[in-house]
Amino acid sequence: MYYWLLCTNSALARLVRTILQGLIAFLVAYLPSLLDMWEVPEALALAIIPAVMAILSPVMAKLGDYLNEQGGDYYVS
Repeated sequence: MYYWLLCTNSALARLVRTILQGLIAFLVAYLPSLLDMWEVPEALALAIIPAVMAILSPVMAKLGDYLNEQGGDYYVS
């Protein structure tokens, strides 16, 4: 699963990666609000979400490169 998600460049894999990045970014931006710790202003949340996605994209690419260097032993069909 991880190998397919991080190493495959099909349209479906890219879509799933983008959706996953968006969900993680949403959770990071709104986690204080969800835990009733701090109310996140909308303008700040709108800045945090793309920033987190911009950080996650190269991190996921590096993880995919690492899995490719390992020879794809993690691929499960």
